[in-house]
Formats: sequence, structure tokens, C-alpha cells
Amino acid sequence: MSSEKFIKSNLALVTLITASLVVFISLSVRQVFGMFFMDFNADLGITNTEFGLAIGIQMLGWGLSGPVFGAIADKYGGHKAISLAFVFYIIGIYFLYNGPNTGIYFQVWLGVLVGIGCGGTAISIPMSIVGKHFPLSNRTIAMSIVTAVGSFGYFLSPLFTNYSLGNYGWVQTLFYFMLFLSLGFLISFFVRSPQINEIKNEGSQSTIEALSEAFRNKSYVLLLSGFFVCGFHITLVGTHVPKYVIDRGLEDWTAAMILSLIGLFNIFGSLMSGYLCTKRKKKTILSIIYWGQDRLDYVVDEVIK
Repeated sequence: MSSEKFIKSNLALVTLITASLVVFISLSVRQVFGMFFMDFNADLGITNTEFGLAIGIQMLGWGLSGPVFGAIADKYGGHKAISLAFVFYIIGIYFLYNGPNTGIYFQVWLGVLVGIGCGGTAISIPMSIVGKHFPLSNRTIAMSIVTAVGSFGYFLSPLFTNYSLGNYGWVQTLFYFMLFLSLGFLISFFVRSPQINEIKNEGSQSTIEALSEAFRNKSYVLLLSGFFVCGFHITLVGTHVPKYVIDRGLEDWTAAMILSLIGLFNIFGSLMSGYLCTKRKKKTILSIIYWGQDRLDYVVDEVIK
């Protein structure tokens, strides 16, 4: 790592802390929806197909709204983009909690609104804002801290959700989620982009110009492809593993433990990857990670068979 000072200003420190908390809160809620399926099925009549469709719409909303929130963050400041996203997120959970929450309403609340909320709160926007506060020599470490804190939320949330669902039910658990997201909304006002006034006056690229330049970059396109694989993978696990373990005759807590362990090891993986990327080429580290995941998936598949 460079000997350059890591935290250069109080604004950078506050942004790093609050952006990490935003991701912690957003992912804590987002990653455990699969644990609600049995309750949604019993109380709302939601089928596996309907639930899978809602999560698919959610991922699509997340992906499509991400560039929009990115443009808002560049033009008006990161805090405004993230706080707006939290509004969508909270509204989606509120109507899922309070109703109407069946049929098309279920798809709109869990799919569209929560998906849009994730587009501005989960990883990409908070991390990009943090990155602007740090020089290239330290940026990877700072961004890995955000990811690690978010993974800590992924570790704790399944344990809490499993306890809350068992003791208080899904409605009360969603109410707790609303309170948690409301706290995230308040925290988001401290996730400030650096020198936003100067950025406004520079006459920089429009959003369309920035996207056009990005898609002409081979590395950017390859990175998008990698994220597609990652999103497909993690979403599949988080959505369907809880029902899968029950279908296999295992206890409910098994699903919570599986999801928590993913989050736990992702903490160490994020920090280690951030450190290694200061020592070796980032594309080399990323290639090794994907190769290792491929080998692990093969082993798991053979064990299941």
C-alpha cells in the first residue's frame, strides 16, 4: 500500500463511514427476501414462480436505475441520489408490509420499487462516491472496506431475520426493516460527493457521453460481463436456497446459516482482495477469484449429486 495518507479530510472519513453503513443497511434487507417465501406462500398465496418473477424484476430495476442514480449523484450530489433511492426502498417495503400486497401489487412493491431502491443504495453508488475521496493508490482499500461492512450486514441479517420470522412473523419483521431503512435514509445525507460545486461548473460530460465512452472501453464491457455472472449467482442463491433446504428436509435455521456464512467469508474476501489489488494487477486478482469460484461450484455440484 502507498505511504500516502489514507484519510485526507474529515469529509472523506465521514463519507467512508456513512457510505459503509448505507450499504450495510441496504444489503441487510435485500439479501434475505428468500427467507420470506414460505410465509408469502402461506399467507399471500404467492407461488414460487411469482416470487422468482418479483426478484427478477427487482434485479432488472436495480440494474436500470443504477445509471440514473449515478447521473443524479454526479449532478446534484451523492446524498441526494442515495436518499431518493431510500424513499423508493421504504415505500416498497411499506406496501409489502401493509398491503395491498398480492398479484400485480406484489410485483410492483417487491420487484419495481425495492429494485429501484437497491439501484441507489446497494454497493455501486455509495462505493463510487467513496472512491472520489481517495487517490488511486488507496482507492481500492477504501472501496473494499465499504464492501466488507456491507458483507457484515449480509452476515447478521439472516440470523436476525430467522429469529424475527420465528418469533414475530413476517409482517412485524418487515416493520423492523422499514425502521432500519429509515435510519439509512437519515444516514444517507452524510454521504457527500467531494467538491460538488466545482464539478457543476466544469461543463463535464453528459450522462449519454459518459456511457458512450464507457462502452467503447473493452475493460468496462468485460467488467460488466463479470458483474452479470456475479449477480446471477448471488441472486439465485439468496432467492432459492431457503426453500431448497426446506424441500430437502432440513431445518429453517440451515438457510439462515448458509446465507450468513456467505456474508462472513465475503468480509475476509473483500478486505483481502482490496489489499492484494494494491500489490498486483486488478485483472489478475479478479481472474483468480472467478477461477476459484468456478472450481468450487464444480466441487459443490459433485457433492450434491
